[in-house]
Amino acid sequence: EEKPESAAPRRPQLVRYFAADTSCGSVRQYNEDRISVILNATLSPSKSAVNFFGVYDGHSGSACSEFLKENLHRTIFAEKTLLDDFDKVVASCFRRLDELFVRQCELTKDKSGSCALMLLETDHRVFLASTGDSRAVGSFDRGARVEAITTDHKPELSSERKRVFKSGGYFYYSSTTLVKEDGESLVKGPMRVFPGRLTVTRSFGDVESKTVKQGGNPHVLIVDPFTYSLSKANLDFIVMGSDGLFEQLTNQQICDFVIGRVQGRNSLGLSISEKFTKEVAGELIRLAIDSGSQDNISVILLFFENSRLI
Repeated sequence: EEKPESAAPRRPQLVRYFAADTSCGSVRQYNEDRISVILNATLSPSKSAVNFFGVYDGHSGSACSEFLKENLHRTIFAEKTLLDDFDKVVASCFRRLDELFVRQCELTKDKSGSCALMLLETDHRVFLASTGDSRAVGSFDRGARVEAITTDHKPELSSERKRVFKSGGYFYYSSTTLVKEDGESLVKGPMRVFPGRLTVTRSFGDVESKTVKQGGNPHVLIVDPFTYSLSKANLDFIVMGSDGLFEQLTNQQICDFVIGRVQGRNSLGLSISEKFTKEVAGELIRLAIDSGSQDNISVILLFFENSRLI
């Protein structure tokens, strides 16, 4: 798969440097993740210049994540009121695209699905939308504060659990019997939603879980995103990643790693560069693999103006 490459610095009010990288990981021989990077797009009718970054974590095949890579940004850019009513417009775009893909799957018999995490950057703000458990974490105030920007749609989230129960769904634990020389033991797996049989409570695609005639319930596994908007005034950097990045690493560990790399470079009197940004993105993937992650791993690293002050 062709990978997006980092770009040279552009107008100072937009992201200083970025890098995107993806890997099938240490166990799998295939990569269902996809990444989308669209630079200097012009929105109509405002003529505003924006950057778009997307991470699509596919499952049960890559058809859905590929569909999002090709279509999500196009659908969103076509909306004339995007920046005026981001939450409502993006939610509508997510629903329309999901309905289109599910209809296609009824014909093609494809069963794939995908999480989606997108970031839209304007001159002074970043807007994010997330469905599933891909995540964006950020460093603020010159490294003084790090936190998750998005919230994962997981069964453990109390609001999601209540929503699923109210919609007629339920949860279960998968389990495996571990057989050793000294006997057998039952190992409890992650909590999953039904219909869907997934460890996330929202996603694109997954036709079987959303189509009544296939035993699904369209109100349980939904596509509606959580949306976010924040000023870039005190923003140092953002790491966007599929859940493989966070499987064994905490938000703090990921941000501390990036901060440490920046501080080490600053101590040598060197500034952040395109090459450095690309190196750090690749190192984050290696860090996740070395920490025990067995999933596909995708990373987008965005350095903003404040990053030079870390």
